[in-house]
Parts: sequence; C-alpha cells; structure tokens
Amino acid sequence: MQSSTKIQTDFTELINELMDIRKLEHNKMKIRASKINLIEFSKNIANYFQEETTNKNILLSVDSDVPDLSVWADEKMLEKIIFNLLSNAIKATPIGGAINIDLFSNHKRYLLPLIDKKQPVEVIEIVISDTRTRIKRTRS
Repeated sequence: MQSSTKIQTDFTELINELMDIRKLEHNKMKIRASKINLIEFSKNIANYFQEETTNKNILLSVDSDVPDLSVWADEKMLEKIIFNLLSNAIKATPIGGAINIDLFSNHKRYLLPLIDKKQPVEVIEIVISDTRTRIKRTRS
C-alpha cells in the first residue's frame, strides 16, 4: 500500500505536468530546443536505470533504424518524458523481462499545433515496450 505522502507527491507532479501543458498551449512557457543525438540521449537516460534493471534481471536496450538520429528538442522536457515512461515500464516488467526503446526515423508527418497549426511536420517515433505481467482472465 502506498503512503499518503507518496500519493500526494505523485498527484502534485501530475498537476504540475498538466499545468506545463496548459502553459505550452497558451505560449506561456518557453521551449529551449537544441540539436541532440537522440540515440545517445536515450542511452544516457537508460543508464540511470542500470542498477535497478540489473537487480531485477531486466534487459534494457535502445535500438534505432538509423545509425545517427539528430533532432531538435527541449532536452529537459524530453528527458522527463522518457524517464517517466522507463520508470513505469520497470515497475511493470517482471523479473527476467525486457524493456526496449525503439527510435524510428520513418518520415511520418503529423499536425502538431504547438509547432505549426497548418503544416504537418516530420516526427521521430519513440516506442518504449516491455514484457509486463499479463492478468489472466477467469470465467465464472
């Protein structure tokens, strides 16, 4: 059972993240984009979890469909997103499982209103998958 302090902290973090999204939508928050190598960036974040994945015997890997993947991104925001997703994946992955970060440069275009309200922009796809425990269905 989670303590009330932990639940309060989690709830506060969620509220802060929602407020950040609202600030972005209303141009009240600055994005500090810089050019980064997404593969190395993702590997560095994955390294934060090395001790935890080793203790749970979880294989954590980063793969890309291209050898170099440079993107413009706000490092702090992107780190926060990937860090949260990996943290949740590790919690849900059973001992001896695997987590994979796949980075795809598939040249898909999406309309991202915070970047351009009219023209779709090319995006990189980041997929984090794990071998989580499945709940068995029972019939009554």
